[in-house]
Formats: sequence, C-alpha cells, structure tokens
Amino acid sequence: MTRDKNIAPSLAAFAIAPFATAIYAVSRAGDKWTFFILACFTALFGYCAIPDETMDFYRYLESVSDFSWSDSPSLDIYTYLVTGIVSLFTNNGHILMAVYGFIYGLLFAYALKLFSAKNTMPRYAHLFFLFLFANAISLKGLGGVRFATASFMLFIGVYNFILTGNKRYWLLICVTPLVHFSFAIYVGLFFFFYVLRKYPKIIIAIFLFSFVLNVSNVGSYISAYLPMLGEDIADRGDYYIDSDLDEMKTTYQGAFWTQVGIIFRICEYIALGLILVHAKRKYGQFNFASTTGLMFLFCLLFGAFGNIFDAVPHLGLRTQNLFSSLLILPIFRYCGDNWNLRNIHMQLISILLLAGGMLKIIIGIRTITDITPISLVFFPLPFVQFTETTMNVLFGL
Repeated sequence: MTRDKNIAPSLAAFAIAPFATAIYAVSRAGDKWTFFILACFTALFGYCAIPDETMDFYRYLESVSDFSWSDSPSLDIYTYLVTGIVSLFTNNGHILMAVYGFIYGLLFAYALKLFSAKNTMPRYAHLFFLFLFANAISLKGLGGVRFATASFMLFIGVYNFILTGNKRYWLLICVTPLVHFSFAIYVGLFFFFYVLRKYPKIIIAIFLFSFVLNVSNVGSYISAYLPMLGEDIADRGDYYIDSDLDEMKTTYQGAFWTQVGIIFRICEYIALGLILVHAKRKYGQFNFASTTGLMFLFCLLFGAFGNIFDAVPHLGLRTQNLFSSLLILPIFRYCGDNWNLRNIHMQLISILLLAGGMLKIIIGIRTITDITPISLVFFPLPFVQFTETTMNVLFGL
C-alpha cells in the first residue's frame, strides 16, 4: 500500500479515535498522510481546549470578537492577519484557535519529517527521540501560539539551510519576528552563527564563558536604549523586562516544570561532553563542518545567549528551553550515525537521555492534560466537546 492510499483509512481512524490516531501519526512522521492528520488534530485541539484565564490562549479566544481592521497592527503581524481574516467569517474564538492549530500542525508535521530524515537508529530508539522532540514544543505550545509557531519556522529554516546551504531559507528565518517579535534576536543569532560557523573554537569558548558571565542590571541597560527603536518596540521590550524582574525570576525558577527543564539540560550537557570524547577517540576530533556539527554550533550559540540573559525570565528562560529542544536533533543524529550500545559512551548517553527524557515527557503530558478535554482523549470525533479537562476527571486536579 502506498503512502497516498493511507489517507482514507487514516481519516476513518481519526474519526473513531482522534487522539490515538494522532499519536500513531507522530510515530510515522514523514509519511504524507501524517501531515493532514496532525494538522487536523492540532486544529481540533485548538478548537476544544479548555484554557484558564491566565493563559495567552484565553486572550486569543477573546481577540476575534474585539477585532477591528482600523486598529493599528501589533509588531506580531501574523496574529493580526489571521485574526482579521477569521473575523470576516465569524467572531467565534474557538474557530480562530482551530485555524491557528491547523497552521501549527502543518509546521509540526514538517518539523517531525525533517527530524526523522535519514534515520539510522533502531526503531525503538528512533521512536524515543521522536517523541522526545515532539514533546519539546508540544500541543501546550498552542497556549502561546506565536512563540511555538515561530519556533518551528526557525527550526525548519535553520536546519534546511544547514542541510542544503540554500540561502532561500533565510527568508523563512527572517520572517519569524512577524510571528513573534522576540525572534528578531534569534535572527541576529543565526547570522552571528553564519559568520562564525567556520570557527567552532570561538563558538565553544562563547558557550563556556556564558556560564560565568553575569550580566547584572541588564534590564535597565536595555530599557534605556529601547525608545530609540520606536514606541511599539519599547513597549514590547518593557514586557520582557518587567519591573518586578527579581520576583518573576524567582517564580519561574521555582516552578517544578522549570526544574525538570534544568535537569534535562544538564543531561544534554553531559551527553554533549560524552559525544565530544567519543568523537575524539573514534575519529581523532569532532567534525564541526558536518550537518550534525553545524547544528551543534548553532545550538551552542542559543545556549550561550540563554545563559547570559538568564536574568530576563521572559527571554532567558524561553531561549534556554528552545536551545534544549533544538539540541535534541544533533544528539539524535550523532547517536544514529554511531549507534552501538556496546560502547560505554553510547551506553552512558542512552541512560542519561532516557532518564531525563522520560521525566520531561511525563511532565509534558501532565501539562497538556490541564487544558485537554477528556472527550478528546477517550471518545470518537462526533462526541468531542467542551467538557472537564483530562486532569480534572482522572486526578481531580
């Protein structure tokens, strides 16, 4: 049976069990039918999710009924255009979130396809890394749809450029600030990487130095110069550089999910060190000019930026989380190219990532169930409706 012929039966399965079919579609990343199924599922999730009033998701639900084309567009042109187009047909915020979800799902499916391309791992190991990556920027990303959508666009653009060297992917990278304005910084990081990509020792030095570099009062320095870039940019910058910075940082760093993210990043750091040792012993040195090596270097610049600006929670923490998500790919590629569980380095890397990764996946699932209707998980498509969340029903939380 060809891949195209799988579309009809997959749609039938989706109608009977949408959640289970979506999980299976992730495991088959790269097959043509998975694009439509994952886009349909994320659209359905966006439509029927039950956010609380503190989430951006809730604000998006309300935005379409208040939209007017006469309003000045925000810096994030993406939400302005999508909300405006949807408002021409309906003022139902759930339909708006379904549209956001469908676009998000297409990018999600394409990112998974890229991730799985040229896989050389055994099936069980491939599935673990695949679900680990899928969980990194998961359905919960729809709660802050701009950042998650821009994250997938950045990943697709950067990875395709590294794979092909084709500069047309620069366009995709450069439009990410129109989806989430903060990505203007990441566009700058990409071009910084482009300039330094042939000098891996400099990038590694920057990354190592970032652990001890303490940028104190960074918020006040940035705030002083933001007005020079315009009122809109200054207002958006003030959002990231909150006046209650110390209290916000304490809240962010105290959250359990943040601690899990830190644990997983530590596992990745150790795994990265083991990879460098393994490459030194097997090849004499690590090949930073390879696709895997270049992706490592790009991730290290991300990590360095996150470390340096750790004092700005909205920026530093998000950057560190995105760095951790992106770093899964080069680790996966290197382990796939050198898979041998009889090797002590591969054994240690596997144990580290299995322990940290399973914890991250479990916490990721836990956070998603906070806004997922129980009917979406356990009932056929015609019975999916706004009900109690999965977490409320199963655990009374």
